[in-house]
Amino acid sequence: MSPEAFYNLVNLLLPNISLSDAHATSSTGGHTAIPPEVIVANGIRFMSGDPIRTLSHLWRISPASCHRIIELFLDAVMACPQLEIRLPETPEEMSQAVEEWHALSTANGALHGFIGALDGWLAYINKPTLQDVSGNQADYWSGHYNVNGLNVQAMCDARLRFIYFTIAAPGSTGDARAFARCNELVKWIQNLPNGYFVGGDNAYPLSNGLLIPFSGSQRFEELTRTYNFFFSQLRIRIEMAFGRLTTKWRIFRSKMPFSLKKNIQICQVAARLHNYVIDHNDIEKLGPLSGTETMDQLRTIGGIDPFEDGDNLGFHHPVEESDGTSPTDEPAEENDMDTSQNDLPNEPTEENDMDTSQDDLPNESRRVTILGLVQDFELVRPDDNIARNDE
Repeated sequence: MSPEAFYNLVNLLLPNISLSDAHATSSTGGHTAIPPEVIVANGIRFMSGDPIRTLSHLWRISPASCHRIIELFLDAVMACPQLEIRLPETPEEMSQAVEEWHALSTANGALHGFIGALDGWLAYINKPTLQDVSGNQADYWSGHYNVNGLNVQAMCDARLRFIYFTIAAPGSTGDARAFARCNELVKWIQNLPNGYFVGGDNAYPLSNGLLIPFSGSQRFEELTRTYNFFFSQLRIRIEMAFGRLTTKWRIFRSKMPFSLKKNIQICQVAARLHNYVIDHNDIEKLGPLSGTETMDQLRTIGGIDPFEDGDNLGFHHPVEESDGTSPTDEPAEENDMDTSQNDLPNEPTEENDMDTSQDDLPNESRRVTILGLVQDFELVRPDDNIARNDE
């Protein structure tokens, strides 16, 4: 983060992080209030994975004060309207988003209308306490990754900015079921203008507003493999966004050991700061993926290969074992925050669940139309992709 971006962030958060010198002097025996710049710097370093012991030594403040100003920082980020994550709503916003994706694609316009890349991410946490989850601890265990976690559903734009980000469900919940809980996003996709669509992986239900790769035996046909390549060329951006999120905010490199509510808040704060850094540090937009990038180049944007066939794409970040204590070197306080289950969306019901039953076959006319454009435009996969995937 540049100095200009840092001080701008301080100014944005200032209304919610300013401490009274008079109060600080009376409560600390003569010490003045911690400056806003220190509060923000301390919060950023906490999100970057620094333990409380290190931060306390760095700023020469007590561990208890470090804890308090971290809470202040997290609350301030969540309360800042300029950092809010929002979906494009106006025709102008939608058109701009589509054109930015179009500029990244090498499909000659076959995928024009792509407006967002959707995927799920598992944020690793320690086993939640019985108090946190009212006895439903098993709901947070992901059998796929063999770790407790939170199912995050997110969508990004062409610049890797999150335009939707929510903790949708406990870790045992699959992406399709978690997505069904995201009422705002489901409704937004259903109401997209004609010709606009979101890209997801095969975990999601196919519709005209939500396209997925061809899978099963279909994906071995040359035409569908070509579609999958150019489709994944755009859809991979959400996995790159997750890669950048966890690389920048290294608190995610180990299992978060806090209360359920605080773990959720940390995820949400990280997503907002992720967008802020992209917006204010003049990060260069990533150009089209040609299929010739080296793995070293790909690792700088998440460490994944975007040129596998569509249903082989999956983001997974390494996890460090935790002994159950906080990486802040301080045990998490059991009653530091309200930890009710209201922090997670309700279980899907007939009223709020998205109908993905087999009784109504998915409308894939949009995908069929794009497949026709791939054929009409005589699009072909790069030679190295053919060599890699056709062996």
